[in-house]
Amino acid sequence: MYKSQNSVKTFALATLLMLVVCLVPAKTSASSQPSVDEVLGSVDGNRIMGTIAELESFGTRAFYLNQSDEAATYIFERFSELDLEVEYQEFVAGTHPSRNVVATQKGSLDSSIQFLIGAHYDSENSMASTLELGENLSAPGADDDASGVATTIEIATVLHAFRLNYTIKYAAFGAEEAGYDRSGGLRGSRHFVELERARSASYEGTAILDMIGYKGSSDNHAVVLINEYNKLANAVLAAVPAHELNITLGMVIDSSIAYSDHYPFWVAGYPSMLVCEAITDAGLPYEFNPNYHTQDDTIDQLSMEQMIEVSKALLGGMLTLNGLASNENGISVITVLVVVVLCMAVAVAVIIYISKVKK
Repeated sequence: MYKSQNSVKTFALATLLMLVVCLVPAKTSASSQPSVDEVLGSVDGNRIMGTIAELESFGTRAFYLNQSDEAATYIFERFSELDLEVEYQEFVAGTHPSRNVVATQKGSLDSSIQFLIGAHYDSENSMASTLELGENLSAPGADDDASGVATTIEIATVLHAFRLNYTIKYAAFGAEEAGYDRSGGLRGSRHFVELERARSASYEGTAILDMIGYKGSSDNHAVVLINEYNKLANAVLAAVPAHELNITLGMVIDSSIAYSDHYPFWVAGYPSMLVCEAITDAGLPYEFNPNYHTQDDTIDQLSMEQMIEVSKALLGGMLTLNGLASNENGISVITVLVVVVLCMAVAVAVIIYISKVKK
């Protein structure tokens, strides 16, 4: 009887120790998970502006000029610095070679479920009706669309440190603009969509950012354009009051608007939304950028605060549908739960054993 009591005490202590060992890491894992507000708070406006300045420094990024190719290389390097899987997608617009830059952050729960955030990196001066004019007329393209590319890179910069449930692709499309010979026009996004259709890829939501930095005389704002019900768009709009963001988002439903990279996604049946600062004739009180496709589309005309708030809204919406899957040490929440369940099972087994010994 004396030995049985010692055995009971030993098993009881072992059980207590096991529960402590299991539950402490679980508590640490849960507490070390950043809140969505903390993630949103890491958006860096100076980083966004710095990226726009770098893209503007290439000069005119028309897809038929070398500067466009140099900008693509720069974007590739920026994504590569984040340890993302990065690839070029090469295609031809008319007789002009161009390429997309696509970075992938694979999901840890189900990598086949995908989201996308993208923008185009080429720029255009509307007065360039010949190759010579295209080479000599300035098109800095700070708002159209370095603002969208910079925000895409910023969102990737914020999210790359975390393991997400599902896959996000970050895309920089080439040849969105028409070009002096009209050989461009959504060429990069069409090529991307063709490749995705060929491999039977599916998307839960995609967001195209095109001109989001010009505020004019209005408060911080953006327009979300969709063609039908869009759960990512709804999540982005809901993120504004949920996280008390300093921006007003207006939604427009119009399937006829086809002048940006969202449109090939619509044609392919993928859910997509265009995020921009204004849509003409949409009934919203926002000023269209008067510097569009001119030499005056420069960084000094943009609002850093507005781009920060757009970034936060997109992040908030994205994390609503594609949550963080791990703590800062990379221990998945599912793994922690499995460990705790196993520990509890062992504890129950020990209790049953103790009850039998007492009998």
